[in-house]
Amino acid sequence: MVDKIYKAHKSEYGLYLEIGIISALVFVIIYGVRILNPTYTTWLYNGADLTQHYLGWKAYRLSAWHFPLGIIDNLSYPNEMSVIFTDSIPLFALVFKLFAFALPSEFQYFGIWGLMSYILQGILAARILKKYNQNRLVLILSSSMFLFVPVMMERMYYHTALAGQWIILLSLEVFLNWKSDDDDWKYVRRICVIAILSASVHIYFVLINGIILFGIVLKNIINRSSLIRQILLLITYVLVAGVVVYILGGFVGNTSNAKEGLGVYAFNLNGFFNPAGIVDGGANIFPNLPFLTEWPDEGYSYLGAGFIFLLVFVVGIGIFGLRTSGGLFGNKGLTISLLTISLLSIIFALSPRAGLGQVELYNLGLPEIILKAWSVFRATGRIAWICMYIVMFCSLIYYMQVLNQKKLLAGALLFILLVIQVYDLGQIITYKHNIYSSVQTHESLLQDEKWDEIAAKSKIKHIIYMSDMNIFEMFEFGNYALNNDMTTSDFYYARSNKEIIELYRNKEIEHPTSDEIFIFKIEDESEALKYDMNCYYADEYIIMARGL
Repeated sequence: MVDKIYKAHKSEYGLYLEIGIISALVFVIIYGVRILNPTYTTWLYNGADLTQHYLGWKAYRLSAWHFPLGIIDNLSYPNEMSVIFTDSIPLFALVFKLFAFALPSEFQYFGIWGLMSYILQGILAARILKKYNQNRLVLILSSSMFLFVPVMMERMYYHTALAGQWIILLSLEVFLNWKSDDDDWKYVRRICVIAILSASVHIYFVLINGIILFGIVLKNIINRSSLIRQILLLITYVLVAGVVVYILGGFVGNTSNAKEGLGVYAFNLNGFFNPAGIVDGGANIFPNLPFLTEWPDEGYSYLGAGFIFLLVFVVGIGIFGLRTSGGLFGNKGLTISLLTISLLSIIFALSPRAGLGQVELYNLGLPEIILKAWSVFRATGRIAWICMYIVMFCSLIYYMQVLNQKKLLAGALLFILLVIQVYDLGQIITYKHNIYSSVQTHESLLQDEKWDEIAAKSKIKHIIYMSDMNIFEMFEFGNYALNNDMTTSDFYYARSNKEIIELYRNKEIEHPTSDEIFIFKIEDESEALKYDMNCYYADEYIIMARGL
């Protein structure tokens, strides 16, 4: 028995099991175990994007089945929208909707998603690095560095789907580890899996992994692979991702490609070294740096002090002539393609407006048609993650190759770098731990007894906003409606068309029915009283109705 355990420990799968356990422990240390309880949902009502994700899932679960399969029919009634636009991790939403009949009334999968993402992040990092170094201690320490990637920590339970950074690592494994003469079907299968996961978790992963795939294709072509096969590989990726988006309803609904965020949600050229944006205090080692726009979060790509010192170390090694032969940098096609997509990702991430700190380097006056197309991915700062991960992996791989014969030294220095990385991110770790490990409660804004009276009248089915509601109000009314088998006329979607929504509400109030209530804010009282309906006051709102 002892011999079997020892062999399992020494095996490749034993390595991944150990890293998986470490990854799970890191998740629990940061976020606690409370949020892993699928029936604990009050922590999801924090009034920000996390609430959008949860209510999107809740609405999707309660919606009737449609085709396409990802349709939500009760939060922007009578318009249908896709669960894609609530960032509710559509893949999980669809799977759990299939079993909704067996789930408790209060159910969430976001805690499970976080734990799974950490485990896969650690394991996939180890799979990538294992090709370049076989020492177990070095692999465990180096892969553990990827459990403390600031972007992943910052996105987790903020833009929760985007915290699934392991999906990027899936593409990078093909990029860094696979040769162009590998089995073609193996390539196709992996690319299809990446396309399906990208499209069913978050649309931005489709673009990010598409750029990485372009790098893979470029590498293979330089290494004399068939041009036609590589073009077919790109076409396969686009088609599979497009089909998944279609099945999930991504092309359904009246969405707007507003370009207001283009150039605002951008990357700053100091982004890899700028901790501003994690929490108010930033990092413990490196100071916050200035940025150009008022929304630096989307361009947040801080490496962390451990990775920064590692980068300085390997650059110094290169300058002083300690180079390696073969390996990562012995492949001409790989080197050229890595540099190419790193540059492309930074250019795209900068958007039409580029900044270095508070200095605007350029602001391109592009034609309207180009700006509108670019606005489909207006949060361009996220694309810098490609270059960020390439810098991280290449630094580690080069480091491991240089110190390949000095395993004890390599392990010791890696341990120091890991400690530095964790210490530098101490504030975000403490911040996240304090929030998610403690019991959170939720008290609705709708306290007046009138809301209970309305809920008791089963004939009321539709809530129509006549005043402009902020996202917190839409969350409260949305949750109220979902709990009482009602619909709302609007919700906080990633993309929505306010003109269509306004046309609907204006049409309905001119011809109200007994199953509708119209909500005005108290400051719009004079407008509300123009209509010949029953009028009620509740909290800070006026309820106009024909059927109450």
